[in-house]
Amino acid sequence: MVKTLQGMPKSGKPWKVDSKPFNSLDTELKEGLPKKTYEQKMKEKAEIKEARDYEKQLKDEKSEVKRKRREKSEAKKKLKEKNQFKSSSFQVIKDPKKMKKMNKKLRQQVSSLPPDMFYKLMHGKTINY
Repeated sequence: MVKTLQGMPKSGKPWKVDSKPFNSLDTELKEGLPKKTYEQKMKEKAEIKEARDYEKQLKDEKSEVKRKRREKSEAKKKLKEKNQFKSSSFQVIKDPKKMKKMNKKLRQQVSSLPPDMFYKLMHGKTINY
């Protein structure tokens, strides 16, 4: 494999070596291998396809489990918010001057809702005027 040296440094180790092109190495390796028949090639191809199908099936099952888990957690989160909203106490503030007197944290907690929206969230029904 080593043909001629391009140069020799002081250490005595060769710096660069002439190398063969990769395609010639590839053909040398292939010459020693036995040829495959058409049936062997088709059998290998079928095995690879089966493995890919099985892998795809496993991925689909995994993604389905993830999707169900995600939906369940979203539903649980919505129910928790709804229950928290129902269990909290409410107070109607008619005078806006009181809002200005409140400190910043309290003002951030206050939320304003129209009466029909409030009734819908509390009772799950719409109100007709």
